[in-house]
Amino acid sequence: MDAAVVVSDNFDRPNAPNLGANWTGLTALGANLIVTNNQAGAEREDAECLAYWSHDTFSDNQYAQAVIPKIGFITAVVLRADSTQDRFYYGEVIGQNAYNIVVRWDSAWYLVASGTSETWQAGDTLRLEASGLVNPVTIRMYRNGIQVLTWTTSSDLYVKSGGSPGLAIFSQSGSGLTLDNWKAGTCRRRGW
Repeated sequence: MDAAVVVSDNFDRPNAPNLGANWTGLTALGANLIVTNNQAGAEREDAECLAYWSHDTFSDNQYAQAVIPKIGFITAVVLRADSTQDRFYYGEVIGQNAYNIVVRWDSAWYLVASGTSETWQAGDTLRLEASGLVNPVTIRMYRNGIQVLTWTTSSDLYVKSGGSPGLAIFSQSGSGLTLDNWKAGTCRRRGW
C-alpha cells in the first residue's frame, strides 16, 4: 500500500468549539466536531457529529484514517464529503467486534458491508480508502493496515465523486468518544 499523506491533524491545541479553520462541519446531520483534550470529540452526545477537511482539494482516489482512543458507538472516518451534496462514504467501528462500510445518500444511511471477525481495541487505526471515479467505485476498510472489509458498487447508484476526507463520531451519552491523529490524502496504487 503506497499512499502519500497530504494532510494530517493531531488536534494538539486548546479546546475549541470546532476543529479549526481547515475543517467544515456538516451540522445538518446533527452537530459539529470539537477539539477536546487534544483530540477530536463530539460537540454534543447522542448526535451525529461530522466534519471534513475543506482546505485542500483531493482526488477521487482518497483515504482517511484516525486512531480510536476508546471503542464505542460510533467512531468513523469519512470519504468524499462536501457541503453541496448529502452523499459520502463512511467507515465505522460500532463496537469491539462490529464495524461497517456505510453509504450516506440523500438523507438516508445504507449499510453496504459489515464485519464481526476483528476485535477492535483502544489505539487501533481505522482507515478507509475509495477508488474509482465512475462505476465501479471500491471502498476498502483497514484495521492497523490490514484490510478487513471491502465493497464495490454494482451500478451507478451510490457512485459519488469529488469531496474530501473527514471523520465522524456519534458518542452515546456518557461515553465520551474521540478520534486522534487523523491523516488523509490521495491513494497511489498500481492500476488505479
